Amino acid sequence: MYDIHSHILPEVDDGARSLKETKAMLEMAYQQGIRGIIATPHYHGRLDPSIFELWRRAYRRTEKAARAIADDLMIYQGAEIYYDAAILSVLKQGAPITLANSSYVLLEFPYEIDFTYLSFAVNELRYQGYYPILAHIERYQVLRNSDNVVKLREYGAHMQINAAALISGGFVLRGYLLKLIKKGLIDVIGTDMHNTTTRPAFVSKCANILDKKVGKEERLRLFQELYFDIVNER
Repeated sequence: MYDIHSHILPEVDDGARSLKETKAMLEMAYQQGIRGIIATPHYHGRLDPSIFELWRRAYRRTEKAARAIADDLMIYQGAEIYYDAAILSVLKQGAPITLANSSYVLLEFPYEIDFTYLSFAVNELRYQGYYPILAHIERYQVLRNSDNVVKLREYGAHMQINAAALISGGFVLRGYLLKLIKKGLIDVIGTDMHNTTTRPAFVSKCANILDKKVGKEERLRLFQELYFDIVNER
């Protein structure tokens, strides 16, 4: 299995607070079957460009830590982008905020976002040649309407949910997300892991639920298909 959404880089955002914690997160992920991770620290347009050098150093340390755990644990660099009007300009300048140096971008929005703004963002990015992936869509009330999910996918968006949402999101939310999965409306599941305690990689528990509810083949699709599209585009 593979993960396109994680906060494993040490000391760059609200994820891993130290290299020691990064190593523990990597070990936990590997033990649960994850073999490739895209590191996605939070990014917004107000951050100083010097942040990218901090990311680069943290990525190198993380990559080295992963190699010490196993040769088949791959790490790639990316970002979780808080979308605003400045993002396209940053992308065009070549900032390292796409996923694994591809044309895919992982996006987050205010929780109260409306459908018109989401549609504008998706269409703008697609027009410029990027493939938007909407992070943790379970958080947005507007996407609790499956018709809106369908429309955004028609515009070119990919849908990501967090593994934790299927475990501890509650009966109603879990039912809705499984309904979307069965209809083929969810493209990928990410861990969105930040630490090993309150926000760890819930992969094994999530995999058990998926195997039971939708089958192993669908579980594998959700944990690897889009990942391979991203890393193979590089």
